[in-house]
Amino acid sequence: MIGIGGGNVLDVAKLLSVLCAGDAPSLDTLLAGEKPQRCVRSLLIPTTAGTGSEATPNAILAIPEKQTKIGIISPVMLPDWVALVPELTTSMPPHIASSTGIDALCHLIECFTATVANPVSDNYALIGMKKLFASPKPRYVNRTI
Repeated sequence: MIGIGGGNVLDVAKLLSVLCAGDAPSLDTLLAGEKPQRCVRSLLIPTTAGTGSEATPNAILAIPEKQTKIGIISPVMLPDWVALVPELTTSMPPHIASSTGIDALCHLIECFTATVANPVSDNYALIGMKKLFASPKPRYVNRTI
């Protein structure tokens, strides 16, 4: 299974890796709480920054008819391989780049302020925020096609 895209696409790829495994539970069963036990091998290639979906055992699925999101979590959903291609993130249009930066900042703040935060997670969150704010501002060339 290959997933190329942002966090939502990578989450769907992780779910598909479970659903494509032999004797896989149905999506409804997974949404009801059954934990995945197997999956097919997967390669995830993120095209945005901030979600970290390629590094987590979580898949978040929106259920519009219930106006909610459900998380399916299992260590089997960790990808076998991840390819980080900087050109995929540095070539984003400015409005998408800024959205992914805000997403990354929100995750860092969440980590720092969580009720289960600890000195180690606080330190990583602060390091992440320092790097985020110190990163060079990208310059975009206005191209017409």
